[in-house]
Amino acid sequence: LKQTQLDIEMLDYHKCELE
Repeated sequence: LKQTQLDIEMLDYHKCELE
């Protein structure tokens, strides 16, 4: 579960950077 959360956080981070 923690691993998935980390993935989501990373995705969110990249999304923020892209925007």
